[in-house]
Amino acid sequence: MLHRFFEFIHRYPLSPFESFCVLLPLVIGLLRWEYFYRYLKIIWLVCLVYLLLDIPLWHGALLKQNNYYWANIQEIAVSWILILSFLWLKERPPVLLIVVCMIFSTVTAIYNFKFDTFSSWTKVIHRVIYIGLSFYFYFRVLNDLKVKNILHYPAFWIVSGMMLMACGTTLIFIFEEITVSYSNAADDVFFFYSNLIDVLKIIFTIMIGIGFWVSKYRFNE
Repeated sequence: MLHRFFEFIHRYPLSPFESFCVLLPLVIGLLRWEYFYRYLKIIWLVCLVYLLLDIPLWHGALLKQNNYYWANIQEIAVSWILILSFLWLKERPPVLLIVVCMIFSTVTAIYNFKFDTFSSWTKVIHRVIYIGLSFYFYFRVLNDLKVKNILHYPAFWIVSGMMLMACGTTLIFIFEEITVSYSNAADDVFFFYSNLIDVLKIIFTIMIGIGFWVSKYRFNE
């Protein structure tokens, strides 16, 4: 098993860092927990779900077993929590909009769920939803003018990280057959886009960590 672990990290050097990077916001969240309001607690839960569902992913990878269905389950679970988390933002979108997003997400997740490869169109739909909700958040922040110091606003860092991750990976999953399809994509193309996805997730988790860290500061003064 240890030999397989070193063989795996030699082949996918960013994967272990991408998995363990989620510990950063989890630890910072525990240190800043007294300053957390509900939205931040829900995002902390997202990080915990990432960590817990990475365990069967790693187990399957080290045993050289199919673990795509665990990756797809992780995608669905994390996305549902992220979409619902917008209900607890100060710049909350209309509830009807969240309901519509959840319906699209659920229908796509059920219809497009796969056991032997990425459910790429589920990922695409989720990223389009993230981008749309993020733009609504930015619009409300600029329109309401209640946030005086944007760098001290935790939601700004978290939503921006989500936006970067979504924008950077949408096209990758639209063209999944030639980018991150293990059976169809050329090896160098597969590794490039797999590493790019890992980098964008690392950036997302780091920005969540920054958002948690600044939670003790006042952003409306």
